[in-house]
Amino acid sequence: METKVKKNINSVKSDIENAVGNKRTGKAVNAKAETGKAKAEEANTIYFTITGTKYYYGKDFFEKDQIVRLEKEPDNEYDKESIKVMLDGLGDVGHVANSPYTVIGDSWSAGRIYDKIGDTAEGTVMYVTPNGILCRINQ
Repeated sequence: METKVKKNINSVKSDIENAVGNKRTGKAVNAKAETGKAKAEEANTIYFTITGTKYYYGKDFFEKDQIVRLEKEPDNEYDKESIKVMLDGLGDVGHVANSPYTVIGDSWSAGRIYDKIGDTAEGTVMYVTPNGILCRINQ
C-alpha cells in the first residue's frame, strides 16, 4: 500500500513539474495559440471546386497556385447562382460546382458562395484531381 501511494505522489509531482516547466518556457501556451490561429484561418477559408472544364479547354493546364477569376452569371438560364471561372487570355474555363455530385472535399457550392462574394472574386488553385480542381477564394 505504501509503495502505491509513493508512486501516485511521484506521478503527481512529475505532472506538476512538467506543467510548471511548460508554463515557464511558454511551450503549452504558444502551442495553444498557434493551433487556435491556424483553426481560425482555416475556418475563414472558402474552398470551391471548378467543374465543367471538359466543355472548354480541359484541365491539364491547371497548376497549383494558379490564379483564377470568378464572375457571377445571374442571366444563366440553367442556374441562377452560376459562377463562371475565367483565366486571363482564355476567358471561360469552367464553373464553380453547384451540385453535391460535383463538389469535392470541403468545397462550398456556388449557391453557398454566391452571396459571400461581389460580382467578381479571385481564387487560387490548390489541387488538380481527376474529379475537379480544388481552389480557395482569395480574401
